[in-house]
Amino acid sequence: MTPSEAAKSNVYSQNQANDIQAIYDGRRPPHGDHTAAPPIQIFHPIFDEFIHFVNENLQTFYSTLQDVPPVKKGVPHPRYFPYPTSFAAKDGSTTHF
Repeated sequence: MTPSEAAKSNVYSQNQANDIQAIYDGRRPPHGDHTAAPPIQIFHPIFDEFIHFVNENLQTFYSTLQDVPPVKKGVPHPRYFPYPTSFAAKDGSTTHF
């Protein structure tokens, strides 16, 4: 089978059903075993450190969301503009916030 034939979606399903040819990409084949990819942490310890770093920072980020003021129509949100900012409108007026 040529690579272009093997790349077609119907052939992909057939290949995934074959344990020898299956690609462990995390997709669920229609038949056969689940093809979950191995965890990236087994390849190098730095990946495990990265995963822990991201999880810790996400928890910190989500805990700070409690202090975010509500969005008001027509007013720039302080989460995106935390410092004093101004915009010039087309009519020449300036908006400060």
